Amino acid sequence: MNTSGFNLNIGKVCVRLKDRAYCPMCEKLVRLLSFSDAAAIFRTDVNDIEKLGINGRLHRLHDRRAKLMICTDSVFSHLDRIQTRRLDSTSIGSLN
Repeated sequence: MNTSGFNLNIGKVCVRLKDRAYCPMCEKLVRLLSFSDAAAIFRTDVNDIEKLGINGRLHRLHDRRAKLMICTDSVFSHLDRIQTRRLDSTSIGSLN
């Protein structure tokens, strides 16, 4: 079955909408982010996002046009897990 903006494969779950897809790792329908949008959230570059996707920390999914995207839930789960570093006096001074 293939309708505008929607894919469904019978037998194994493969749901893809315009901006969402079924993430088998999260086991639910999730919003998709481009690699550049994910990089903006992390305040990093696309290469770092690609590395996080390759090592499995971020979930990579294809959108309905077969473009490789990032699972939004995995981005925010990863942000929750990473440790923040303690600010020292030089770090605080650079914020002003």
